Formats: sequence, structure tokens, C-alpha cells
Amino acid sequence: ALALALSPPLRAGLFALTHPALSTESGHRVAAAVHVEAARVTPPAYLGEPTRELGATTQIAAVRGAVIELEVRALARGVTSLELRFADGRTLPVPPPSPEGRSALRFLASGSTTARFVAHRGEETLEDAATLVLDVTEDRAPTVRLTEPETDAEVDVTDLVVIVADAEDDHRLDRLEIVVTTMDGLETRHPFEPTEALPRAAN
Repeated sequence: ALALALSPPLRAGLFALTHPALSTESGHRVAAAVHVEAARVTPPAYLGEPTRELGATTQIAAVRGAVIELEVRALARGVTSLELRFADGRTLPVPPPSPEGRSALRFLASGSTTARFVAHRGEETLEDAATLVLDVTEDRAPTVRLTEPETDAEVDVTDLVVIVADAEDDHRLDRLEIVVTTMDGLETRHPFEPTEALPRAAN
């Protein structure tokens, strides 16, 4: 097998030669019109996670609320404007390109979906052949399970009570507290010292 590494413009030309009459149901011509040159994902600030550099990709995984940034370049000649069109009908205008020919756009990850870039030149509309796939997951709430003492355990007022709990989160845990409420309604909070300092779980 022979594999060739083609630049984005050459891939666009090859696509045009091999798919000269391809079009969508709405009549838009399908072409290799846009190239995603860089993608990055910045998780919500409360997660305390760094920005992930994904490179030139159209497959993006993110947690809901993350900021997705794309740097794109129009491959088709004479393009006057670009937009990102989502499967649900939403459209996001792409800002004009920089002197280097790149355009940068940002949007929030609100749910799993697909999207395609659409290029306009004069009265012609080109729909990019590549599909942008967004895999957006929910940030699940932490879970805590009390393992000691047993439910409804009876202890004397002078007894030393050992409390053991397991806590987990799909991203990270900053701290774990136990809230103690006495019979007269007095509430106090006590920090838990985890036995294992793990970013995704503590116990």
C-alpha cells in the first residue's frame, strides 16, 4: 500500500477531481472547502483543568460548558464568508481571516452534535465535505458513601467514633467534609483527610 501525505490545498484539489458533481439535498455543492488547522478545549474554570491542544482534528470531546476554539483556513478560492452550521440548524459566523489566512472562532460545548463548515463565494454555497463531531459529556456530581459506622449505630456519649467514607468524582475532588448535626440542631463541619490523594477520587 502506498500512502501519500498531501497538504490541505492538494487534498481539496483531489477531492474536487474525484467528486466533481457531489451536492447536498439543499443543492449546495460539497467540496473540501475548509481545513481545521488547530483545535483546543478549555474546561470550565471550576474544574481547574488545563486547556487541551488537539491539533488538526474534526473529532472533539469535551465536558458541557467547556470552551471550544478552532483555527480554520478556507481552501476554496474566492470565499467571501464562512459559517459553522450545526445539525440542529444553528449557525455560527466565522470571523474574517487574519493576514495569515486563518480564522479563529470560539463556542461553548452545550451538547453532543455534528456540524459542517459552509463557505460562500458570490451566489455559490459550498458545504465542506468533512463533518465536525462534538462528543459532549455531562459533569456528574460527586458521590459519597459512608462505610463506617453502620446506619443507626448506637454509641455512648464518651465513645470515640471512627468515620470512614468513600468519595468519587469523574474529574477531581478539592476537599471532603463531614457535616455533623446534633439533636439540638447545632451543625458543625469537619474536614476529611483522604487516605489516597487522587485527582478523581478520595476516601
